[in-house]
Amino acid sequence: MPAAAAPPSGGGAGALGEGVEVCAVLPPGRERRLDEQPLTAIGAMVDRLVPVLARWLDRPPVFFGHSMGALLAFETAGALAARGKVPPRLLVLSGRRPPDRPDDQPPIHDLPTEEFVAGLLKLGGTPREVVEHPELLDLLLPVLRADVRAVETYHYRPRPPLACPIVAFGGTDDERASVAELAGWERHTSGGCRVRAFSGGHFFAYEHPDVLPALRDELRPVSGR
Repeated sequence: MPAAAAPPSGGGAGALGEGVEVCAVLPPGRERRLDEQPLTAIGAMVDRLVPVLARWLDRPPVFFGHSMGALLAFETAGALAARGKVPPRLLVLSGRRPPDRPDDQPPIHDLPTEEFVAGLLKLGGTPREVVEHPELLDLLLPVLRADVRAVETYHYRPRPPLACPIVAFGGTDDERASVAELAGWERHTSGGCRVRAFSGGHFFAYEHPDVLPALRDELRPVSGR
């Protein structure tokens, strides 16, 4: 069973158990694609991703995405369904409120560098070592701005609910996506929706030790293991 992980992402196939092949999504502008122009819109990412996925999805996959990755996973699932491609068997969406509930925080993607960086630090997830080293910050600033722009300029377009179930992971102290808001994902699927809460803020998925075991639990029924 293939499992596609949308950024931010981490871990490997072994961490999720036998029978699970992890395919991490790596958009332009980061890691080995650092010399490529980063994309600044969720729609542009989906347009690039769907043709690639369609070539190897001979079995229904599971999509996992955190924060921006949750939006990317959701929109990619919708695009696959609309094009008659193999739809995901399950969506695990983490740290993101439903797409019809826009972010209520003021946008920061066009702010001057100092204010933009302050906004990133307030959100969390960006190591302070990055912002304290000017050369490293200059290197990463384009993709950081591109990612934030993609999220802040995203607009949900109503469409029929997905058929696959959705499991929403959330942090109890996440001001960007409260646990109560996560139940709203049920409006976007006819396959049922469950919410699983973990202690922590917006980046709980990379800090809480129970997140990876919980993800394995969600994969077990659909992988047959």
